[in-house]
Amino acid sequence: MATGELDTAVQGLRGDIRFPDWPAVLRELLHDGDTFVRFNPVKAGESSLLHDVRLMAMVFLRNTHVVAVHRDEAPDGRITFRKYDNDSDARRRGTFETVSARQLWVGSCEMVAITQRGSALHRAVGDLRPMGSLREQRVAELRAVLGGFGGLGALLPLLERAQIRSLSMLRQLSVEELRTRLNEVSGSPLSLAYLDRLPVLGLCKA
Repeated sequence: MATGELDTAVQGLRGDIRFPDWPAVLRELLHDGDTFVRFNPVKAGESSLLHDVRLMAMVFLRNTHVVAVHRDEAPDGRITFRKYDNDSDARRRGTFETVSARQLWVGSCEMVAITQRGSALHRAVGDLRPMGSLREQRVAELRAVLGGFGGLGALLPLLERAQIRSLSMLRQLSVEELRTRLNEVSGSPLSLAYLDRLPVLGLCKA
């Protein structure tokens, strides 16, 4: 990977619009008693936890796509959500989709949400780590680099399971070493589409 490409990819730590600091974006929308949570839906628990969300960004790492979600309450007391997705037919008509918590509960994204402190969702996933922490910065950098090359963002969950949690750890591996470790945690051979693209990550050996 060329130096310029890497510089562009890590701009998520420096304000690149493709990789916003979502808590900073949402901060002025906090109400008294609110807090931020960030979680992977697959690991969090039941979809009913989303009933505690007031506002949320669904961040799809695979294609650097974000969907905005606003909690709504129907007259009959049912909890639904307004889903604002710029790629949807609804947004092209200037409106939104109304969906259920179960319809939002997908495993291919990261959710950054505003919820009440002490809510069931907050208790289930815990406090958002401070953005200034070293581990948070390393994960953000890795997320930004993967997101900068379309399709490679899907590797992030596998890298986490393989305990590869920073760009420096990733770049110490050869393509073959990375392929072996990812195959071990995925339980199936890595797709050829990924194998062909791994060298762009700047691994130490081809």
